[in-house]
Amino acid sequence: MQNGRVLKQQNGLYTIEDENGISRVGNAGSKIRKEGYKILAGDFVEYILNTDNSIFINSLLERKNSFIRPPVANLDTLFIVVATDEPAPDFYNIDSMLSITEANNVNPIIVVNKIDIKSQNEICSIYEKCGYKVYSICGNKEDGIDELKNSIEGVCAFAGQSGVGKSTIMNQLFPELLLEVGEISQRIQRGKNTTRITELFKINKDTYVADTPGFGMIDFINFDLLTLEQLNEKAFPEFTPYKNNCKFRNCTHLKEESCAVISAVRENIIPASRHENFIRLHDELSSKNQYK
Repeated sequence: MQNGRVLKQQNGLYTIEDENGISRVGNAGSKIRKEGYKILAGDFVEYILNTDNSIFINSLLERKNSFIRPPVANLDTLFIVVATDEPAPDFYNIDSMLSITEANNVNPIIVVNKIDIKSQNEICSIYEKCGYKVYSICGNKEDGIDELKNSIEGVCAFAGQSGVGKSTIMNQLFPELLLEVGEISQRIQRGKNTTRITELFKINKDTYVADTPGFGMIDFINFDLLTLEQLNEKAFPEFTPYKNNCKFRNCTHLKEESCAVISAVRENIIPASRHENFIRLHDELSSKNQYK
């Protein structure tokens, strides 16, 4: 039995990279299918090597994390791409993805694209104040690309609204990938999705980048990617220094007058948009729990 990493799944066949960096193709055993496991790009598996050099996947190894939309597992870093304009930034989308990454042990990095169209100052000031790493780039002009490339390690994916320039950025970072770039729909100001299969591309010995169809608005309401407990304990890290200063130990940080987090918002220490989106996420997750 040998171990390997799944690079992609297409038409029931899996491309696996073994421990020596050799890629092989094969299918999954009936045990995995019967137990209802879905093998994802990024998964580690045990497999049998057949005499014709094809493989037979026997078992799925433990995951660090996994996502359904897109189908990818064991992510180390998520680059959240947001454009200064065309399309306009959706701060609720950004904060949702930040919360999900933190709940699932993924390191989030924000990439602000299209700085040639509009200033990035508003976006940067919000998230740098909260302690996040933010890169400002112009994806179609190589501005800031080298610095961003130096931060990439482990298994990485790029996420964001359609049209923010994910494929353009990835082509600048890794021209060998030659990803198809979509156009912006003039009617709805969103990009036409050009990616169809989730696939890991090997950049070097320890670095992989995932080309991920549909990794934009993560539907965390329908999937158990974020819980109320995780929202309160792992997300919105800029709240942490103030939580112990609240008057009541069970403070929800939603509307209490004696809340130190809310006081920090009023003093412009914590960005107001972050607290507003915390409340919105809290309400969404509370509603979800009521209908379970």
